[in-house]
Amino acid sequence: MGIENWSPLKRGIVLVVLTVGFLLLYSYVMQKWFPPPPVPTPGTPPPSASATQASAPSAGESEEAWPSSPIAAERLQTFHVRTQVFDITVTNQGGYPTSWKLLRYKGLQGQPLELIPQYVSAWRPLRILDADGRPIERLDKALHRTDLETLPDGSIQLTLEYADDVDWVRKQMVFRPDAYQVDLRVLYRSRSTSGTRFYLVWAPGLEHSTAKERKAAGWSFHAVSGLYRDDKARGVGRKKDLHDVREGLHARWVGLHSNYFLVAFLAPDATTLPGALFSTHVLGAPPGQKWPDPPPADLEENLDVLMVLGVPFRPGTLARWTLYAGPKDLEVLTAVEPTLGEAIQYGMFGFIAKGLLTVLKFCYRLIPNYGVAIILATLLVRLLLWPLSHRMFINSEKMKTVQPKIKALQEKYKGIPLRDPRRQKMNEELMRIYREHGVNPMSGCLPLLLQLPILFAFYSLLSVSIELRQAPFLFWIRDLSRPDPYLITPILMGITMILQQKLTPTTMDPTQQRLGYLMSGLFIFMFMNAQSGLVLYWLFSNVFSIAQQYLYHRFYFRTPSTEPARRQRLKATQAG
Repeated sequence: MGIENWSPLKRGIVLVVLTVGFLLLYSYVMQKWFPPPPVPTPGTPPPSASATQASAPSAGESEEAWPSSPIAAERLQTFHVRTQVFDITVTNQGGYPTSWKLLRYKGLQGQPLELIPQYVSAWRPLRILDADGRPIERLDKALHRTDLETLPDGSIQLTLEYADDVDWVRKQMVFRPDAYQVDLRVLYRSRSTSGTRFYLVWAPGLEHSTAKERKAAGWSFHAVSGLYRDDKARGVGRKKDLHDVREGLHARWVGLHSNYFLVAFLAPDATTLPGALFSTHVLGAPPGQKWPDPPPADLEENLDVLMVLGVPFRPGTLARWTLYAGPKDLEVLTAVEPTLGEAIQYGMFGFIAKGLLTVLKFCYRLIPNYGVAIILATLLVRLLLWPLSHRMFINSEKMKTVQPKIKALQEKYKGIPLRDPRRQKMNEELMRIYREHGVNPMSGCLPLLLQLPILFAFYSLLSVSIELRQAPFLFWIRDLSRPDPYLITPILMGITMILQQKLTPTTMDPTQQRLGYLMSGLFIFMFMNAQSGLVLYWLFSNVFSIAQQYLYHRFYFRTPSTEPARRQRLKATQAG
């Protein structure tokens, strides 16, 4: 049985499968064999051999003799470390940062974005926990001696050290001038605390403000844990209290992340992390208490979560990591560590989303406005789908010629129930009409079906891409990652859908057409809370489709036989 004998439905299904397969294969090939070159973080000098040797722990470092005299500060002090990307406040009591701001990103109030949640003063990053994941209170109260030094390459080195008869701890952080990664070195010994391992942690989570602000900004309820293993970024849920020590992790990194920002501990050089501590629980609730089920209506307003991420190290040896604290920017992440880009969850159609992000950035370089870039990318998508659209419009014109026959057939079988056997005969006659005139009833659905993966990819892209965060478009749209505050674009999108339906010939009866108009109205409500960038894509996709229909009817479908009649009608109109 040849292809010419296939039914229009079968041909349509095969065409959909082949087209989707081509798009998937094209995206995979472009990402696999033609990836964008990694962009190094500006101002980050390449590691030299001497620097590499200096970062490697030597036997002398790991076997240093206990200090002969106590090391401590005389009074409580705070220190500021400011680079081109960070503004960090560190206290010498406990030896950890109390504030970690990103200078190139703003919060809701227009101030530099704070990474460390300020609502839990008892927990701060770079704290040392014992083998059971419990704080060591005497270290938290100790006044560390602090040394702040600017290195020849412009980096800032901060050293915090404390020693007495029981504990000896030294933390060293090297901040590069224009980079989001920090070199960490930690040495800890104890004569009273038993255990073969300790944990250096980041807590209590990421960028928490009030629940109202979190909801307004579109952030997740709280940062979730993620790790890279087996070529995938895996998450740790938050549905109940969790205290999980992962052994044999063999991960390149572990981290806490929100929609747009990430804090991650990376293993040094090409090694892997042997394990990690993940802990989450409701603040003020006893350990082990599960999340309420069903959750109360005021859950977002009155429930906060403590997130703890820890990396293990052995006492008495110099432990090293690279700490990344910054945006989930794909180019920046992959420049730090190729696998770190997996922290950005683009969803099921991630390969398409990454391709769209490349196109968006290219368009942004042409016109530095991401709203305009979305419109240009939409135009490119329409050009990519042009062959299918062409077939759809040709089929629509053929549909006009058979429209009287179809209406006569529908009138002939009017009032017959759907389950009546005569309905089958009606469908057979309808398919015969389609075959005689070369009409494919599925061609009108193909462009929409092929746009769905792109729509889902755009949705994921706009949800997690830092480039779209707080990116303005025009006038009232000041943030493409948030909904249109005045609902103007969703309403225009619904109007264009109705107009497009009116311009497209159809065999649907009036009841089905009214249902189609109702669906267009439902789309308005569905997109009311969608990101304005996503609505912008769908709106201009409809606009370009309508323009394409107009051009086809204005130029392509004009035939010599119809020109004289058209000119006569025009003269008659002018004479009248």
